[in-house]
Amino acid sequence: MKRAVLRHAAVIIMLALPAVLTLSRWGLEPRVSAADLAAFSRDMAGFMTAGLNVPAGLKAVEERIASPYFRMAIRDVSRDIENGSALSTAMARHPDVFSMSYVAAVQYGEQTATLDLVMISLGQGKPIHVRPQWHRRLARRRKGV
Repeated sequence: MKRAVLRHAAVIIMLALPAVLTLSRWGLEPRVSAADLAAFSRDMAGFMTAGLNVPAGLKAVEERIASPYFRMAIRDVSRDIENGSALSTAMARHPDVFSMSYVAAVQYGEQTATLDLVMISLGQGKPIHVRPQWHRRLARRRKGV
């Protein structure tokens, strides 16, 4: 029984290994620093305050991002928004980039029409207190319930 479990675990590790090697081979580290995320939030807040819509703001911010992994995630978010998804829903599909609390704050901003203010707060590193039901709703959405 133990051998079967170990063999199964080894297969999973072997299947995941090429993806990790490919990411690091091309310089795509699956990490986004807090500074990069704050800069993204500040840029988005600036574009929204200037009256630019979210897809156009994402395209403009994408050009400024240095991390290839973060750039790919932003490109996916932009594509999802163009296909009709909400910004928070598109961000929730990238939990390695956007934390659950970040996505919940964006969702709160969308629902209360204060997304620009939320992005300013996220860019300044200020904590945003989001109601617990937003976290539960987001967790259910990620699980597909």
